[in-house]
Amino acid sequence: MFFHLAWQCAPSHAGDMPDQPLPPLPPAPVQDLITTVLRQRFGLSGLRGQQPAVIARVMAGQDVLALLPTGAGKSLCYQLPCCLRPGLCVVVSPLLALMDDQCRRLQALGLRAMALRGRFGAAEQRSLDRSLQSAGLQVLLVSPERLLSAAFLERMIREARAGRLHLLVVDEAHCISEWGNTFRPAYAKLGELRQHLPAVPVLALTASADPVVERQILAALQMDAHSVVRTSINRPELFYRVHRRVSPWRHALAYLQRWHTGDAVLFYCQRRLETEWLARHLVTVGIPARPYHAGMGIIERRAAEHWFLQAPAPVMVATIAFGMGIDRADIRLVVHAAPSSSLSAYYQETGRAGRDGQVATALQLLPPMHNPHWPDPDSPIMQYLHSGDCRRRSLMAGFGEPFAGACGHCDHCCPNWRPLPRWDGHDLAWVPQVGPVDGATGGTRTRMPDGARF
Repeated sequence: MFFHLAWQCAPSHAGDMPDQPLPPLPPAPVQDLITTVLRQRFGLSGLRGQQPAVIARVMAGQDVLALLPTGAGKSLCYQLPCCLRPGLCVVVSPLLALMDDQCRRLQALGLRAMALRGRFGAAEQRSLDRSLQSAGLQVLLVSPERLLSAAFLERMIREARAGRLHLLVVDEAHCISEWGNTFRPAYAKLGELRQHLPAVPVLALTASADPVVERQILAALQMDAHSVVRTSINRPELFYRVHRRVSPWRHALAYLQRWHTGDAVLFYCQRRLETEWLARHLVTVGIPARPYHAGMGIIERRAAEHWFLQAPAPVMVATIAFGMGIDRADIRLVVHAAPSSSLSAYYQETGRAGRDGQVATALQLLPPMHNPHWPDPDSPIMQYLHSGDCRRRSLMAGFGEPFAGACGHCDHCCPNWRPLPRWDGHDLAWVPQVGPVDGATGGTRTRMPDGARF
């Protein structure tokens, strides 16, 4: 039975187990029910990693900060308890464009779910009241801005006082640190909920939190250090490679054609124009690609998201606006055309590859000259990219986790594994100036910015 695993499993490193005693085992009938729900609703024979420890705490009404890598099944840590206990679970999500898709996935599991993305006016209040009273709503997806609005918060306080609100989930909890002081200040204010809903336990979920981000999450959500359940951040299926060239993108696309034809690929660019320009280039050489960035309309973005999830071998050329919540497990290659904003962001973005457990590649392009728009040269992400040590050991050290020896699965430890092809200038049909098309005759073409030059 899976709850026994939480007490019996041997941690792979010191941080693999929670710091405080786990709740007592549930009675045998409850364990049998859990096994049945796992098999019938989720198609699973059991849980893995630290899922048992997190779920045991959630079922016991304890606060939890779960630091689980991408692909470790974070969503199941609240979905399973919602199947087993009455009442409402509120999930705070930053993924406004994907809330409807998340809601449909929950409904497919047999959970009565609803998403609130827009304003919380009189019509939305009536709809929510009907769902709570007559339909027995189990999961409510909501943005942090909506959750903190006075009318919505008052409604949740009533639910909590009536004993019907059993869990508050903060998904992508690292956004408290990375976004809290920029364009999503509501994330930094989520700690106010503890004053209004003191008896409601909180489950915070994230795949990437270095020690600084972890402390910021705990402080914002008013949790103590004993609330943390973590597992190793090591993703052994990922091959980490940093590629330095004067014209790095040419070699990266040759690499894509040589090793990843027919694979799902994510190609991260720094600027919106770069995504459109590069996606068009890829299409000219027969690679199915689409751009994605925050400047696109919501209908365009939703169409691109659906295409990426459904197409057999899509290449999404995107800014960091794309990625969170994308439920595709077979991404084989993630390329960064510029350094990520932080080591945590890099880990989060590269972690979208290989979620099915099969070998995948994280390829970082790094022109020789430092760009003033990049992070500080002394920052952890730049130290990692310029390190001459094992990539995996350097990456894990940035999160305070030791890794002994050489990983055997990065460009330093195994430089000849899937080497980058030599580009001779004839294997790709380059167009030197391509940009947004305007007018019936094809319109003007725009030269790429210098920072993105091939």
